Amino acid sequence: MSIADLPHAVLHQVSVNEIALDQKESDTEPGQPSHNDPVAFRFGAFAPKEHLTKFYIAKISLDVLSRKDGQIHRAEAGFLKLAIDEVIDNDGHPVPQVAILLSDQAGTSDDLDDAVVIITGKKVRFNVPVEGLVAVAPISKVTRFYTDGGRFCVNWQDDSGDPAGIVYATHGSTDESQWLAVGKLRIDPL
Repeated sequence: MSIADLPHAVLHQVSVNEIALDQKESDTEPGQPSHNDPVAFRFGAFAPKEHLTKFYIAKISLDVLSRKDGQIHRAEAGFLKLAIDEVIDNDGHPVPQVAILLSDQAGTSDDLDDAVVIITGKKVRFNVPVEGLVAVAPISKVTRFYTDGGRFCVNWQDDSGDPAGIVYATHGSTDESQWLAVGKLRIDPL
């Protein structure tokens, strides 16, 4: 069932509770788009005169529905905020922002003032603990190379003026104080 028929896209029902925005197919080349531009949902908002440093462009809500007093009740469990906002670094320069705000528990309309994640072109801020993410220094140098089994490590260094690799037996430990130097690799200059 078609909901909206655009020149190069169609918004339509794909199942009993799903809709899709699909590119139309070319009339002359089956399997190719009729117009080589991605389909898009666009949100637009006028910038208010009074609050140019913080305003919403769009919001996509996650509502938990329940029935109370014979009526459907919505409890906002979270939302995706698409906005212009200055709060990422408070430098007085607002930037486009995507933020995810979530309540502590589903089915309640707890205040969702604090974003769980804020993403801008300047930085990403997590306001909750992050698990499984490994931080990488802005400039990192890899000097240690481990064998497949992790029993040996070569640490390349140039503190003597010439490149050399010290081979350590790690005994499977990441604690370097437990490692034993067992060899040295030297590279002769060309």
